Amino acid sequence: MMDGLTLEETIPGPLIMVLGFVRYMGAHHQFKASGIMASLGLLTTVDYTFLPCFLFIFAGLPYIERSQDNPVFKQALSMVAAAVVGIILNLCNYFLVRLFLQEAGSGKIFLFHI
Repeated sequence: MMDGLTLEETIPGPLIMVLGFVRYMGAHHQFKASGIMASLGLLTTVDYTFLPCFLFIFAGLPYIERSQDNPVFKQALSMVAAAVVGIILNLCNYFLVRLFLQEAGSGKIFLFHI
């Protein structure tokens, strides 16, 4: 698992790559170092991970196209975007306060407190 996380952090890409790597290594060990079975396990994992997402996108595409001219839908999406920005800013504020003021009220400032 640590090898998979290291691989994920060194190359650009989502954390989902770790899932494929772990499944490859699991199949490799399960089937006594069979490269064919390990590759089959990797392909199966990738298919079951990404295929439903693409099917949902292609199934919903006609409805998304029709909703582009709907002002109510545009208003709702702008509210969702504002909420996401607010959540990100709140999370940044939380981390900055915890980073620079580890012990609130004591007057002590700890940088990089572990």
